Amino acid sequence: MKAKLKTRSFIDTLIFDLGETSLFRATLLDGEGKVCSTLTTEFAPGLKTFCWSGFNDLPYGEYTLELTNEDHKEVLSLVKRI
Repeated sequence: MKAKLKTRSFIDTLIFDLGETSLFRATLLDGEGKVCSTLTTEFAPGLKTFCWSGFNDLPYGEYTLELTNEDHKEVLSLVKRI
């Protein structure tokens, strides 16, 4: 996958390094596997980073992020911290 998450801990924003990708889908799941938020977006060529924000209301704890594009799926463990 060309999009990479900068850090696996977050407070209210997830920051991605986009590389050469122009389209991907991200799904944030809580510790029980329930979907907290989804994002499907297409990026302008040349965009290097993307910030996905709006996680202030989520409780602190462990989460799973699923990143998918046309040919790849990646599952990452994340921690929302104080």
